[in-house]
Amino acid sequence: MEDLAMIVVSCDHYTEVGKPFFDLQKKHMGWFQEPIYFVNESKEVSFDGVRVIHVGTDVNWSGKMLRALEQIPQKYVIFMKD
Repeated sequence: MEDLAMIVVSCDHYTEVGKPFFDLQKKHMGWFQEPIYFVNESKEVSFDGVRVIHVGTDVNWSGKMLRALEQIPQKYVIFMKD
């Protein structure tokens, strides 16, 4: 489905959960070939096949979600929380 993406929302304090999360995601959801986005405030991270979105630290949680969704071109998202 070309209008679908997965968004994994975290924060700078918990970016270390990204690696085990994405390792398990590939193991158990390897069939999911749509874009995957990892959202955090500003910490530089890199995960294979995952696009990172930085949303800043100047807004509350819902404001960060809005900023992230504005940067995702897909119409539908699967929301995952760390």
